Amino acid sequence: MQNLKIEDNAAQRLHSVIGKQVGKIITQLQEIESLYLTLKDLSAGLLSHHLIKKEILQDNLDILEDMINKHNPQAKMVYK
Repeated sequence: MQNLKIEDNAAQRLHSVIGKQVGKIITQLQEIESLYLTLKDLSAGLLSHHLIKKEILQDNLDILEDMINKHNPQAKMVYK
């Protein structure tokens, strides 16, 4: 009986950790989707250039590209 209680506690802790990690992943995916949609709109001329300075956008794109290359060297950013 004691083993069942220990296993139940371990399963509950594991479930909690997995839930938190899934939440973080979902948040990151939403941020990536938001960035993608913004870049898509910006490249199509649907966003005002007054919303963001060109230099700031370029710097952030460079940072994003560096992160992508670090985690997956075969991946490439595609943008103009």
